[in-house]
Amino acid sequence: MIKKTLAILAAFSTVFAFAACGKLEEAETTKATEPGSSDNVTVPETKLYTRDDAGNIVEIVTKTNENGDVYYEYTDANGNNVTKVDKENVVGMPADTPIEDVDKIEDLYEEYLKNPDAFYEKEGTEGLKLYDGIVPESKFVKTEVKLNDKGRPDRGDSEQYKDIFEKQSFTFKVNVLSTVDGSTIETPMSWIRSGNDMLIEVVAPFDETGKPIKGSILYKGGKCYMIMPSMKVYYEMPEEMASEMFNPDMFNEALESADLADDNVYKASYNVTLNGKTYSCDVFESKDGKTTNKNYYDANGNVVRTEMISGEDVNIWEIVELSDKADASKFVIPSGLINMSAFIDM
Repeated sequence: MIKKTLAILAAFSTVFAFAACGKLEEAETTKATEPGSSDNVTVPETKLYTRDDAGNIVEIVTKTNENGDVYYEYTDANGNNVTKVDKENVVGMPADTPIEDVDKIEDLYEEYLKNPDAFYEKEGTEGLKLYDGIVPESKFVKTEVKLNDKGRPDRGDSEQYKDIFEKQSFTFKVNVLSTVDGSTIETPMSWIRSGNDMLIEVVAPFDETGKPIKGSILYKGGKCYMIMPSMKVYYEMPEEMASEMFNPDMFNEALESADLADDNVYKASYNVTLNGKTYSCDVFESKDGKTTNKNYYDANGNVVRTEMISGEDVNIWEIVELSDKADASKFVIPSGLINMSAFIDM
């Protein structure tokens, strides 16, 4: 489950970086415009475009003069061949991209250059509420709890989650802090499921500015879409990529795996006071001693926070909401977004 969450975050990180760039690398070499295969990678057919003096998007062709120099040429509205083309303004796009979409993409990029702040969320990420980071051991007071026949605390926490997740209609919201290989991401995430359809929403500072960008993954009707309303684009994810990190039953499978796991050993239970409230905390450790899991419960026995610590890598989840309701109005691609499917497949 944690690995799939990190895969989702990594996917957003990659796509956001691409969307913020807006253009392909300058088609400086004509090799990129020639379809075929190279080093086992298929290169799709592309076309080159620029703006004419009137500001209209026009297709250009690559030619070679008698001296072997490469130059660009396009035909203007009057049927004249124009060879004065600014290389900085040449972009390559999939050959099947409608020219009106090319125009929209270029407008979008120019809009981003003029006002990049318009592409970020107005509100920042929420952050952790109970404690910012790993709760220090100084706050732990050891306590005795009732154990079940497996030698674990008799919390019944898996059952309360299964009851909701098995209904196949739920809203699950968490605040996540993840530190892996020295890099930290802090973001709110939500999963909304209705039948076999699911929506995953994320707001996170993925680019170098540190400003928050909103994105979502919509799985509907057997297709999976990456949606970036902040960047005003979306695209259909390749089936193999979607199946690798996405599964509507991921939560049930994660809980079943947790029930069957025998590599976590119960160590102890504690009372922990955070922000004036007392919580129960059960601590588990892997048999090899490399991973520690801490589950925090409120006075009603509900899980409110988990900490997963493996060396320098840390994953903390604070649960904001878990209900058996799903807002069906969210399962749509917002209007006005540009379909970048063919563009990103390059």
